[in-house]
Amino acid sequence: MSPGTDERCATTSEQSLTCQFEIETLKNLRERKFADLTLTGQLNRYEIFYITHGTARLTTDVGEFAMEKGSVCILTIGQLGTLSLTKDLEGFYISLSAEYFRWSGFELSFMLLSANGCDRNSPLLYQVDDENQPEINDILYKMRKEFLHFFSLRVEILAGLFKLFLLYLSRKEGVLSTQNVYSRNVELMNSFARLVGEHFTNEKTVSFYACELCVTPSYLNQVVKRVSGLTASHWIHQYVVTEAKRRAAQSNHSMKQIAYDLGFNDASHFSKFFKNFSGVNFTRFKKGSPHAFVSSVNHDTQLSSLQKNHGAT
Repeated sequence: MSPGTDERCATTSEQSLTCQFEIETLKNLRERKFADLTLTGQLNRYEIFYITHGTARLTTDVGEFAMEKGSVCILTIGQLGTLSLTKDLEGFYISLSAEYFRWSGFELSFMLLSANGCDRNSPLLYQVDDENQPEINDILYKMRKEFLHFFSLRVEILAGLFKLFLLYLSRKEGVLSTQNVYSRNVELMNSFARLVGEHFTNEKTVSFYACELCVTPSYLNQVVKRVSGLTASHWIHQYVVTEAKRRAAQSNHSMKQIAYDLGFNDASHFSKFFKNFSGVNFTRFKKGSPHAFVSSVNHDTQLSSLQKNHGAT
């Protein structure tokens, strides 16, 4: 979050909580002279785009994706992305923290959505059919209105509207089925994901996290696979890869420096690791990244500017 957000939210617990959730219209972003919305691949946030009118091009570190009316894109933790804000483009941009998911109790819903992609490097793309677009539009307009005002029960209503938004996507994809996923498994998954985010630079084995969580490596892997559709080791490796991509795209650091920062003593080992789990050579990725040293306004600067004009619609 930007410094402006933290200061604005320091007064009450409700404000502090809702500062982990942001929603803005793409029209407002465009009118404030943002030609592109560039996301910097933060390790603790999810970014969501929904298009209500026009077309757009989403550029990520794994390729370009066309979006149109009814398109939904979810960038998961650590992913890089730039959405072109064309003249006729309208829709919504949502940014929210992993902590907000955990507090809301919607981590399970999102993981079931994420399981469709099964690739943490790629964005999750959905196309809402014409019949359901008016309902989703209405939900997001209400969400935006609630976000702009500090009415009573604001936190609960925002959480409820966001859950309803996820449920519509889930129903469309059929992922909220009768899978036997218990709340204790989701709690373990959340704890595992939180620990990985805290320790992945130094600890890259499933056994470390299993020990921290007082379970066996086999049991941890079983639960993580059941809840998220991905193995525990996949989660660990993808945290490392996405952070490596973020640093490669946003700094002048050498591969050796990035490798060292991420807990690799041998740059050649890191190079092989990066290629194995990303499918591309590190040097080629760094040279070809569309986000390397971008001149467009970054995520934190955009939100800071938006907060100064918070009452605008």
